[in-house]
Amino acid sequence: MLTYDLQRYHPEFAIAVVDQVMEDIRRGLEQNVYSANQRRVAAVKYLGELYIYRLISSGLIFDTFWALATFGHRE
Repeated sequence: MLTYDLQRYHPEFAIAVVDQVMEDIRRGLEQNVYSANQRRVAAVKYLGELYIYRLISSGLIFDTFWALATFGHRE
């Protein structure tokens, strides 16, 4: 909710938050460290929260879920 409130006054902050969450998810997929599983789940949950507050579109959600489902496999 804080990111949503701040994005009205500082849109670059909201963009930086979304970029960082997406980077954390991608890094978590690439590294696959067992001790970081809780952090990865939290990042995906936060991505869902960003969608609920309409900071990101459904297209980004579906693209991310597709990447989660197919990472490491041929398409």
